[in-house]
Amino acid sequence: MLAPAVTVRPMQIRPARPQEQRDVESLVAEAFGEPPDGKLTRVLRALDSSGAVRASLVAVDGDRIIGHVQLNRCWLDAPRALVEVLVLSPLSVDPRRQRQGVGTALVRAALDEARRLNAPAVFLEGSWDYYGRRGFQAATPLGFVRPSNRIPEPAFQVALLPAYEPWMTGQLIYCDAFWATDAVGLRDPSRLTPPVAPSPAAVWVVAGPPGAGKSTVAGLLARTLIPPAAVLDKDTLYSGFVAATLQAAGRPYGEREGPWYNENIKKHEYAGMVAAAREVRRHGCPVVLVAPFTSEIHDAGRWAEFVDALGGAPVHLVWLRIDPATLRQRLIERADPRDAAKLANFDAFVTEIRPGQAPPVPHYEVDNRHSGTESLAATVAAIVAAARAQPGPGRPAATAGRT
Repeated sequence: MLAPAVTVRPMQIRPARPQEQRDVESLVAEAFGEPPDGKLTRVLRALDSSGAVRASLVAVDGDRIIGHVQLNRCWLDAPRALVEVLVLSPLSVDPRRQRQGVGTALVRAALDEARRLNAPAVFLEGSWDYYGRRGFQAATPLGFVRPSNRIPEPAFQVALLPAYEPWMTGQLIYCDAFWATDAVGLRDPSRLTPPVAPSPAAVWVVAGPPGAGKSTVAGLLARTLIPPAAVLDKDTLYSGFVAATLQAAGRPYGEREGPWYNENIKKHEYAGMVAAAREVRRHGCPVVLVAPFTSEIHDAGRWAEFVDALGGAPVHLVWLRIDPATLRQRLIERADPRDAAKLANFDAFVTEIRPGQAPPVPHYEVDNRHSGTESLAATVAAIVAAARAQPGPGRPAATAGRT
């Protein structure tokens, strides 16, 4: 016997109508297990009466509302100006329709509407497991400050939109309706978790041969990141120390390569850089490490050990490609006595440094064979945007591919 045919109606998402307010309130109360006229109902009414609502969207199946999401006007207290942003709250799905993609569709529609409204960012308090897979990321490492310490840090999330600009950082200021209804953070002590240590900030490793333009790229990268990064450049940190060590050991001033240098100087330079980067990032500040790192980037096993020594992911590798002829010309033009040994034994130096050989580990590539700070700035901005688009926890140490 054949089963009767079933007509499946597509779900529709549209703006809520004024006459549907009671239905929306009932749905929200049921979705959160609250009684009618409970706390969330009072929040909805306070937001509506205060004029804070910028968008109220419903998911409907036929003539029945099965989901709802709301965007409310709040502010970001940025140094340059007060910026109007949006807060997604609440998101509700009929308990009988949960785990069927309704919530995901509503979040997507809300972000589309926020873009249409030209909002720079959408904030929320919510589950990282849920919203982290739906376009949001932890807000604190990006330079944003929670409206209240009662918001668990992992729950404070943001989706950055095309209207966002790097200067837009600072504290999120909730509209009055959230405070008037005591709807900020957690009040129930039994639901509070112990303070969570901030996740380590990202490390960006800018690697490539001496003279490839690492310092220029690192400076652009540090200024593009949010918050700005601490730059740890091997030459800046250790140039004077290396010169004194070479002199004390009776070695030539330009001996910056080779077995003796590697064993007696370079391994200690790199160890100091790693220790400093690990300490700085532990406090939430991104770090840009600048050095050739030839052995580390050209061996997958050593790279894994290097990432682990830095404190684990996220560690992004930005590799500078340059051809031997251009490299030799740049070393000659910069006329640095430290390059004397490199130029005197240039073929051996090229064999050791591998300027045209791409690393076998995930990385971003910057082709720096031709000059142009403008094009470099655009490339660096694209790299940062690509890294930001990667998932949060569990993202790869870097993203493979060429930019």
